[in-house]
Amino acid sequence: MRSISATLLLLFSSSAFAVGFSHGNEFQSLPIYGEVTVSCQEGSNSGYANYQCQDLLLSPTEMDYFAGPANIDADQVVLTATRRDGSQKTKSSSYNSDKGRSTSRFNLWIATLFQTPLLQDGPNKVHYKMTRDGQVVSEGDFQANVTRGHSATCPRGYITSSTMADCQSPYSACQRYFSNYNYCQ
Repeated sequence: MRSISATLLLLFSSSAFAVGFSHGNEFQSLPIYGEVTVSCQEGSNSGYANYQCQDLLLSPTEMDYFAGPANIDADQVVLTATRRDGSQKTKSSSYNSDKGRSTSRFNLWIATLFQTPLLQDGPNKVHYKMTRDGQVVSEGDFQANVTRGHSATCPRGYITSSTMADCQSPYSACQRYFSNYNYCQ
């Protein structure tokens, strides 16, 4: 009887320390849409523009910590995600063994000119490699799934700006618009 109790305790405690992202490994991509009018006034220059805005959010978070296995003394972690289409993305971070997680959050979803996300829609097989002073101390795999959620549309918006760039490029205007409307939630 004692060995069964010990086995159950071991199974329960190891499942409580699942490897992956600190907010879990199940995500939803949420398409959002809207329309905004921007009025710009910068010095003697003025103008306005209308933009159709769209974005694709990741819930519950777009940036997250990697939570490693218990009792691993590492100073670095490297994550390599293999996406449904076979493409791969690798990102790394320092690792805090006392906290059992990466020291910085990984960009899971944000795509800009200077950033590429780790994950894509669908199943993402993530291989982790943890090292201490360059020597591998732990490695393994977990799956992070991204499913498509329901789309949302924000009310029509109006923004005034003191920067003419907002009337010449939709990126910052749409980001500000979505922020003003709490990302259509």
